Amino acid sequence: EQSLKGLPQESTMLIADEVHSLGAPRLRDALLARASIRLGLSATPRRWYDQEGTQALLDYFDGICFEYPLEQAIGTFLTPYRYFPILTLLTPNEAEEYEDLSRRIAKLASQVSESDADAEERLKRLLLQRSQIVSAAENKCPLLLNLLKKQIIECQDAGVELQDVLIYCAPGKHREILQAVSSLGLRCHEFVHTVSMENRV
Repeated sequence: EQSLKGLPQESTMLIADEVHSLGAPRLRDALLARASIRLGLSATPRRWYDQEGTQALLDYFDGICFEYPLEQAIGTFLTPYRYFPILTLLTPNEAEEYEDLSRRIAKLASQVSESDADAEERLKRLLLQRSQIVSAAENKCPLLLNLLKKQIIECQDAGVELQDVLIYCAPGKHREILQAVSSLGLRCHEFVHTVSMENRV
């Protein structure tokens, strides 16, 4: 706010990229009243499980003025792709932890009121913990390796090399996946925030 003090309010513009993150209670101070021209950008402007944060953003930016749906973007601004979900089961330990978190979420959700920010934050943390169980499910790795083996065979039959494969991993899982994929004889590299720009290129 201090850095904007000398700027005329009527011609000061705030542009917020990934605006959904500004709906979090600790970041709402960045929604400066002094900027009368406001533009928020996000592929997901509505915050999951956070009606209050979503409403704060909609109020501040005066609603959503433009939407570009995914189905329209694919093939124009986004590379066309096909999506094939492969279902798997949680391990008994993962399932037990998932059920325990679900019970705790249900209990807390029935008690949360809009004025109880602390309980709302606890609820969000539990929901995030539960989604991480699914994200990092142990049974995903063998399925990935089987899929890659099939791809390798198909490529060999076609006389080409399997290349340009991107594998997105759950937080904390990339080293394990990197090692497993390398064991198939594929040359691979990690691409994480600690990798220098030079090495990324």
